[in-house]
Amino acid sequence: MTPRPVATTPDAAAPRRRRRMVPGLVVLAWALAVAAATTLAWLAVVTIGGEHSREAGVLTRAEVSAALAAQGPLPSPAPPSPAPRAPTVGSSPDAPTAVARTWETDAGRVAAECVAGEIALLYATPSDGWSVDVRDTGPERVKVEFSSDEDDVVLSARCSDGVPEHHVRSND
Repeated sequence: MTPRPVATTPDAAAPRRRRRMVPGLVVLAWALAVAAATTLAWLAVVTIGGEHSREAGVLTRAEVSAALAAQGPLPSPAPPSPAPRAPTVGSSPDAPTAVARTWETDAGRVAAECVAGEIALLYATPSDGWSVDVRDTGPERVKVEFSSDEDDVVLSARCSDGVPEHHVRSND
């Protein structure tokens, strides 16, 4: 008897081998990517900071003292300039007197001063839950508007005989 020719059919085990190889290839690709990223990071550190990090080191107390002595003395700082001072009562007969007042409302706090018949806003601070809008800071009048979700309060002030006087209006 003569042997019959065997029909060639695809290997039935080939798909199983491919399925086993795919996870192995994924792990290999991941490992190569990590190795490449690590190598690039190392090269960047060596290129940018390598020279400085090799030269720099911890100095001893004697080395620090020697390095400071080699620099010489530091220049002394300039003396501070005197701060501007507000005129005080009786400082000179020609100096105008400043009169300041502070007013507090539920909406916030405002301070202003009169000097030589002109008013100037010193500050306007809103209370919690309020916002402030400064409309006028002087020299003829000060006007500050406080606003909240429920109300608006307007405080205006003028100099009257050298003393700040105010008026409050609320829009309940």
